[in-house]
Amino acid sequence: MTDKNNEQRVAIKTNVPIKVKLQFKILCIEKELNMSKVIEESIRNWIQANAPISCFTTDLSSNRCEVIKAYIPHFLRIQFKVLCTQNKIAMSLVLYNLVEEWIEVNSFPN
Repeated sequence: MTDKNNEQRVAIKTNVPIKVKLQFKILCIEKELNMSKVIEESIRNWIQANAPISCFTTDLSSNRCEVIKAYIPHFLRIQFKVLCTQNKIAMSLVLYNLVEEWIEVNSFPN
C-alpha cells in the first residue's frame, strides 16, 4: 500500500479492550481524525520523546479485546520496532498504551 506521496505504508495492529477501541473510534470521529494518522502521530511523538515506557500498563489479560489496525509509513514501523526491541517491550503493548494516553488527553469530561 502506498500513500499520495508514493510512500510505502504498512499495517500495524494491537489488541485493546473493547471499551478502549470504542472510545478511540468515537473520539476520532468527533474530532474528524483518521485513526491511522492519530496512531502514526502518537508513534512519532513517542519516538521523539526517547521512547518512555515507565508508566505503561502491562496487564490486559482480564479484558475482552478487539484489534485496532493502522497504516503507517514503512520506515516509521522499522524505527518503532527497533526501539521496542531495544527496550524489550512488545510493539503491541506500546501501541495499546499510546492509544490509551491519546484517549485520556483528548477526552472531555461529561
